[in-house]
Amino acid sequence: MFIDQITRIIELKNEIVETSNKHNSKIIKKEIYSKEIKDLKMVKKYFIWGTNSSSDDYPKFVFYKIDYSPSRGDKLRREIKVSNSQTQIKKIFSDQIKTDIKKGWKLIKN
Repeated sequence: MFIDQITRIIELKNEIVETSNKHNSKIIKKEIYSKEIKDLKMVKKYFIWGTNSSSDDYPKFVFYKIDYSPSRGDKLRREIKVSNSQTQIKKIFSDQIKTDIKKGWKLIKN
């Protein structure tokens, strides 16, 4: 039924879709920091994972940052960076922590 609604508007060609058989992604590195000011708890999480992809159309490594602050208008901010180089993604990870983590932040999990 749903496909019929689409095909009334556009034509869908019968294309062979390439599927990729890959293993689950694996977390390579993770650090979580917290800071409390005036009973408000802020949290920053940093991750690197390997995608285990053999496709040239998909990155090998992903850096992901989550920044939660209840006092901001935009309470939850996320940032993603990708690379095919493990050395480069680890540098992105360490540079981001050097930039973000200043006085008062405590490492709670790595």
